[in-house]
Amino acid sequence: MPAEKTLFNVIELDPEYADAYAWLGFSALAGVSFAKDNSGTSQLSVYDALPYVNKALELDPDNATAYSILGLYNLWVKWDYPEAEKNLLKATHLEPNNTFNRIVLAALYLSMERMEELESLIPAIEEESEIAMAYYAKLKNHQAFQESREKYYEFAGEGALPPIGEYYIWLGKYDSARYVYEKAMKLGNSEMPTPRFKSSLALTYHKTADPMKAREIINELISDSDQSLPGSIEYFIGLYYSGTGDADSAFYWLEKAHNRHSAEMYWLRVNPVLDNIRDDPRYWDLYERTGHKAYDDYIASKNE
Repeated sequence: MPAEKTLFNVIELDPEYADAYAWLGFSALAGVSFAKDNSGTSQLSVYDALPYVNKALELDPDNATAYSILGLYNLWVKWDYPEAEKNLLKATHLEPNNTFNRIVLAALYLSMERMEELESLIPAIEEESEIAMAYYAKLKNHQAFQESREKYYEFAGEGALPPIGEYYIWLGKYDSARYVYEKAMKLGNSEMPTPRFKSSLALTYHKTADPMKAREIINELISDSDQSLPGSIEYFIGLYYSGTGDADSAFYWLEKAHNRHSAEMYWLRVNPVLDNIRDDPRYWDLYERTGHKAYDDYIASKNE
């Protein structure tokens, strides 16, 4: 994605350049998701995203990038998964070979457990996206996961380490996750301080008999949660507590995540760390209030 300052400069030179408005919409969304913790670096807020995307589509009604970013807005902000799917399918129809569009659509299919649809996208994105690793980890296909991990590491280098660690957790391989995370920290990986990976690291310490380190990290996140920082802190604290088997604490923090409209709630359906709480009625209440039941109804109506 072009730098935000560059995009403003481009618009100043060419006020009718639709792509620049679309990418500004993405920049406005970036601090909402774990995809980018841009606190202190952006002039934009999530409330700026939709006007910029709409401006892009006003200038170019067939702008595929704008449709992908509109899909992300519906996925992260509105929890309107049927509309997000329509946006993302439109984007890939307009530009079927665009890697960004395919990766975003693949993320939606993964989060909604549309595994058959996702399978068709995996060959095109496997080397450039962590989603292929997540797909194989979710299926518990260890051999395919290892092959995908190697491809993604070849593409992203040391930047691949944090997501590799997370998907080792999906596989229940906590010793491997700890090894990868500690290697990433030793190398100074810039993603490790984000809530996504701090909570995962805490969980690996909890699962590998190092509770003091786990508690230290989770306490840091709890302290940070009072500061309204980007990165969906409450969701990831809830994820940690689900992984430890503390259902009451998990729901306390997931409810906070819901109230703060955490972008990551769209992972509620698929993340295996939440398996510990799926039998609890509070999970299904949250499931409905975060748009997942509406998506189930949408898919059922399509299949009638």
